[in-house]
Amino acid sequence: MNFRNIAAVVIGAMLACLALVIYDSRQTPADLVVDINLKTVKEIYTYARDKVYMITNAQGGGGTGFRAQAPGKKKVIVTNFHVCHGSDGFMNISNTFLRIAARPARILARDAVVDTCLLEEVDQTLPALTVDVAALEPGDDVLQVGHGRLESLTVHVGHYRERKRIDIKWFDDACDAAHTKKKTVDTFFGPVEICVASFDALDLALVIFPGNSGSPMLDRAGHVRGLMFAGGANAAGAQPADLLLSALARLSPDVSAP
Repeated sequence: MNFRNIAAVVIGAMLACLALVIYDSRQTPADLVVDINLKTVKEIYTYARDKVYMITNAQGGGGTGFRAQAPGKKKVIVTNFHVCHGSDGFMNISNTFLRIAARPARILARDAVVDTCLLEEVDQTLPALTVDVAALEPGDDVLQVGHGRLESLTVHVGHYRERKRIDIKWFDDACDAAHTKKKTVDTFFGPVEICVASFDALDLALVIFPGNSGSPMLDRAGHVRGLMFAGGANAAGAQPADLLLSALARLSPDVSAP
């Protein structure tokens, strides 16, 4: 092979590589955008840690809460109704990263049917977590950021299974609400009438401990996709983001409110 033939082969190979690079550069921007939006577990922890509170009461019980906001409404701290249940109108909130130690927070609203309790956020300049109502796909990663066992803030990673209608034993003071019903169950002591709530929930393969009630369930972008309310070692349940946002819009004070 003479010099001209070798040069032609080399130049041809270079042009082919250049064409491949140009082709790839036209195909990858969308993929790069997705990757850029995804966060590592450490990044999500760092992003969320100043927006998540430990919630406690005078009796030593409690859970987790986080700062959220509906359009046109004030920022509030959202947690579960059962975290606030039995309190006298105030809960204590703590956040190590904001240097807040057991500050009283007034209860603004409670809804037993959707297991939601809203606390007052006195500092409206603090950022809130974004509530994202887009549908999840089975197998999507989810992360729960909260104060399990009322200890230091931790992150647990799992995945979304499905959205389904569930019936669970609920609060007696919500028995007359539209989404609840009374049901007779057989026990060792005979038939017992209990209050049962029926509502949509997200079924998750996720670890949850006492104290994680009220934690935000986040996606890999750091957006709230649900409000944790129940679970155990291998499974957990969360209120879907659309129901959470609806409760925030209905129960939160308007931005113009004093």
